[in-house]
Amino acid sequence: GFSLEAKYVGLHAVTRDPDTFPVPCLYAQLLLDGFPENEEQPAELFFSPTDAARLQDLFAAFSRAAELNPDSDAGDDESDDDAMLGVGADEGAYDAMLGRFDAMLADAPVPALPGFAAPGQFDDAAAEEDDGGFGAL
Repeated sequence: GFSLEAKYVGLHAVTRDPDTFPVPCLYAQLLLDGFPENEEQPAELFFSPTDAARLQDLFAAFSRAAELNPDSDAGDDESDDDAMLGVGADEGAYDAMLGRFDAMLADAPVPALPGFAAPGQFDDAAAEEDDGGFGAL
């Protein structure tokens, strides 16, 4: 058999994308903090029931297990975002990753949607009188 403690599942989702996995399945991303690093140790798992109709039941079971087993470090000062990004592990790698994300955002093309976001549409309006920011009601 196979067993997996819920506390080691960081994320789970149903995927039907054949580029991700050949058949519809439940994807689980594992939390491996505290384990010795091992290239052969999987960081993600794909669960594919033999009966595809049971996929939603499997997802519901994972969701219920997550509800019943909340994070034990929920009260820590470290934010969840920092933990996912691996902050503190290697500040140089972290800074490089943020630089790549910034470059992606700076180079991202602005979609040209007809009739959307006309020039000045989202500029701050000049207040003619102080009405508390609510305008005339």
